[in-house]
Amino acid sequence: MKNFRKYLCLILFLFLAGIMSSCVKNLDTAGLSETVTLNFQLAGLSRVTTDAENDFENALNTLRILITDEAGVVLANSLLENVTSDSPIRIVGIPRSKIRVYAFANEESMGRNFDTESLLKDIDENTSYNIGNGNGKLEPDEILARAWDRDDQTTFFPLTLEEAIKKDEGLPMTGCYGVKKSDEYHDDGNPLDLTNEEIIEKNITIHLVRCVAKIVVNLTNNTSSSIDLNSVMFGRFFPNKVYYYRHTENDVQTPNNTELIYHNFDKVSRLLVGTNVNVLTYYLYPSSTDNNNDDYRFSIALNTTNLPAINRQYKEFFKTEDSNRTILGRNTILTVNGTINPGSFTVSSNLQVKIEDWNSKGDMDIEFN
Repeated sequence: MKNFRKYLCLILFLFLAGIMSSCVKNLDTAGLSETVTLNFQLAGLSRVTTDAENDFENALNTLRILITDEAGVVLANSLLENVTSDSPIRIVGIPRSKIRVYAFANEESMGRNFDTESLLKDIDENTSYNIGNGNGKLEPDEILARAWDRDDQTTFFPLTLEEAIKKDEGLPMTGCYGVKKSDEYHDDGNPLDLTNEEIIEKNITIHLVRCVAKIVVNLTNNTSSSIDLNSVMFGRFFPNKVYYYRHTENDVQTPNNTELIYHNFDKVSRLLVGTNVNVLTYYLYPSSTDNNNDDYRFSIALNTTNLPAINRQYKEFFKTEDSNRTILGRNTILTVNGTINPGSFTVSSNLQVKIEDWNSKGDMDIEFN
């Protein structure tokens, strides 16, 4: 009888142990199968900031991470503030699926708020590019086809460096992962598969690309007297809108129905004899001009008080030879070096790539006649 009770207790113990073991296993499996934590690393920004200009151009006042599943259903939309390139960014609770990731930095610099409701409204209600299908999803082709294109878009850019620093909203940047194959964004276009239950955390690198270009103007006074500079004037190449993301097909830079306009910068300054001075640095939307149309040219002119011979004489400083179009792409820097000689102001160009985070379009040498 005693042995029978021993065996009965042992059988009961093993039975209960088996149930508990099964429960633990099921609980662990359920935990693994529900969500994943994503750790983000940012790339594309300079790691060295030595002055206010670099600090501003790398500043991430806000960073929005938008995550959708493969079909475009929004899984997460997180807005982070005062991020640095080395900041740890973790987003937890991402459902197990195949995902796409979009990043928008400094969206407020473009007068926008990309919370899910606003972004869905923007996508679903927009028919300018035949992308709004009203299905409540954020599909890759829809987001990649959209542009910052409000009627007042030119109130955001162009901006001089001083104006931009004063506004303190940073420069607009975008990045993506698992959306569409792109060398610029370092994206292979394949959605990230998180369905494997062994994946608990995943590290992702997002390459941020600035949505604007930068032009730097340096002038050397090679005359015998000081020059009072009233304004720096530019030709008809300033766009009034810009895509969220760069289009790589056929190197399309500007959205449909983009207008190109002239722009002048008031710059009251004195150029002393023999000095080389940075008179202007500014940011503008990417631009593409028709080389067969003289109305649209990357050109520059000066307006001075005491040197009327060179006033308003536009000089072309950038043109792609043997091509139908001249393109100043996003995330590029173009430096214009002008020399004012007695009665002269001329232009020549030398293209080179030499900056790791902004792709330099080179130095454009100008001589003003």
